[in-house]
Amino acid sequence: MDAKLMAAAILLFSIGAAYGNEPQNVCGVAATTDYTKSNLALMQQSSPAMSVEATIAQRRLEEEFCLRFVRCVLVRFTSAFETCLRDEALEKYDAVGRDTRN
Repeated sequence: MDAKLMAAAILLFSIGAAYGNEPQNVCGVAATTDYTKSNLALMQQSSPAMSVEATIAQRRLEEEFCLRFVRCVLVRFTSAFETCLRDEALEKYDAVGRDTRN
């Protein structure tokens, strides 16, 4: 197995183990997995030295990954922020939240 391929496999395994299978983490794991696979394919095509076009493509891939990953993280924090505000309001007014699952 190629050293880059081995490194990518280890990275994918460790990310999956770190994030688990919780729904809020699936987005980040998918973004990282897609990025790793695409980056690995790009590096294998450009062996031994990357062309200018490949370098630019890699940079765009990195930018796309970072945007996608941050969106995943922001969704989690936005939800937590909304829940916190709701809980604070309920506590402040000694209210009971409505069950909106109906």
